[in-house]
Amino acid sequence: MDKKNTASLTAAGNENKTSMQLLSGVSFAEVGTGSINFRQIFAQAKQAGVQHIFVEQDKITIDPFDSITKSYNYVKNVLVK
Repeated sequence: MDKKNTASLTAAGNENKTSMQLLSGVSFAEVGTGSINFRQIFAQAKQAGVQHIFVEQDKITIDPFDSITKSYNYVKNVLVK
């Protein structure tokens, strides 16, 4: 999720909205560039028995190969050491 566009999730009055309503205004970002703390999540991956990691980018705003390269490099070099 793009750090600059979280209002659709955090704004007052969103308590009764469905997930799809909340996510309709979200901007997606490459792994490691957005607001999700993947380091904290992946710190528990081995203990949880995670064997495979998949990256899905729903809305790409840059060249698709640049997008997956950024995400892949972050996963490989930061999350899976």
